[in-house]
Amino acid sequence: MSGRSFLDAWHAADPARRGLLAIGFVAVVVAAVLAIAWQSLTAAISRARDDVARTGVELAIARARIAETESLARAAAPSSTADVRSAVTRVLGEHALQGAPVDAKSADGRFAVVVADARFDAVVNALDALARKEGIRLVEGTVTARVDPGSVRAELTFAR
Repeated sequence: MSGRSFLDAWHAADPARRGLLAIGFVAVVVAAVLAIAWQSLTAAISRARDDVARTGVELAIARARIAETESLARAAAPSSTADVRSAVTRVLGEHALQGAPVDAKSADGRFAVVVADARFDAVVNALDALARKEGIRLVEGTVTARVDPGSVRAELTFAR
């Protein structure tokens, strides 16, 4: 049926038939719109399910890391030395680091030291040993690169 014959049929049809044709046309348009909307909704639901699954995996990873961190904190070795100063001095010496104490009076038991020239990896190893073996943590630190590659100046403040 060509476009011209459809218009001829429309004009020749009685008002009741025109109403049925209009209702049929509206029904087809509504069905097409609903089909398009349905596809969009099912795609959105699928993406939402994927997002929920991904978020669940991320949450499980985060919980595992929190549990690991808590277990490491509980496993921290109790200090064999009550004095922060002597423990820091001893551990720095074990790692061949020469630290000069900073005269800063602190009521909370903090101890500050300056390591004028050291290998960066030696400083990191000493900090790790202090945390694991003595339960002493770094509360403030400034590490400045020196001219020699891998060599640093470290200003460190420790507390239990």
